[in-house]
Amino acid sequence: MPPAHQKFSEWNPGRFLNWAMDIGPATRDVIKHLLTKAVHPEQSYRACFGILASAKQYGKERLESACLRALAIGAPRRHSILSILKSGLDKQPLKKPVFSPQIKAHENIRGAAHYQNELSFSQTKP
Repeated sequence: MPPAHQKFSEWNPGRFLNWAMDIGPATRDVIKHLLTKAVHPEQSYRACFGILASAKQYGKERLESACLRALAIGAPRRHSILSILKSGLDKQPLKKPVFSPQIKAHENIRGAAHYQNELSFSQTKP
């Protein structure tokens, strides 16, 4: 291993997860995502360390809030979390998505009742 990576040889996924759990469940989920996304967990150690170390600068509460926002927007990455912290988005409340698909009633839309009838009909056939 290169000298810059040798300092991480004593680290393991459990150590990062325990450290993240001390901050909060959203932080733990982000770290778990990073560790499982990588082919080898060691590939994500620097990103995990960077996220967790940012608690010193921004505080545990802000880091937890930033991780929660990153999970909500589908971007649980170090760069996204640090960007959320730098811009102060972690201090703003999460908004619910505006888009909620509404299916209008139409004669070609059958619905659940149709399939329940079809299911019971197919069970009575020999």
